[in-house]
Amino acid sequence: MHSTIQKALAALQNANYSSYFEEMDKIVPISLQNPYQEHKGKFISGNYPYNFYQILEVFAKEVYKSFKNEPVNKKESEQTILWQHTKKKK
Repeated sequence: MHSTIQKALAALQNANYSSYFEEMDKIVPISLQNPYQEHKGKFISGNYPYNFYQILEVFAKEVYKSFKNEPVNKKESEQTILWQHTKKKK
């Protein structure tokens, strides 16, 4: 799994939502910005549901899945291509 997502999930396990969002800010692709901003807005307003941890965990995994289809930036694109190339060799 992507190291930034691992950091975000580790922050989430420690109930450190602020650090979760700080990490996720770096990697959320354009296609997932709307739901991401909704989640972030709920956190900022302090109006989030009892299962917010689970919602954010699932969202982080969705971001990871999206890397196959939509790299976030050039560096991410290069890592995705390398990852796909390595995976095909095995």
